[in-house]
Amino acid sequence: LQGQLKITKRNVCYFVVYSEKWIEYDVIDYDERFWYSKMDIQLETFYKECLLPKLVEPRYGKRLLKSDIFEPTQILHNIKNKNKIILYVS
Repeated sequence: LQGQLKITKRNVCYFVVYSEKWIEYDVIDYDERFWYSKMDIQLETFYKECLLPKLVEPRYGKRLLKSDIFEPTQILHNIKNKNKIILYVS
């Protein structure tokens, strides 16, 4: 939701869960500190290491070989060390 708030330049979001027996809602405020300390860095890394190389040289779509799938260094490091990123705990 923080990403959607950032992209749409909104300050608040009403997160609603509805069923026939109950309704629950929560007001989510845009958190600029969270965005720049957690999301911005992660998204930039993902774009530069994962998305951009595929856009520039999309090898997998041509040969369809598993060896053409490139795993970025940061992703391999996280898998090896079983790093789990907790972005937000309320």
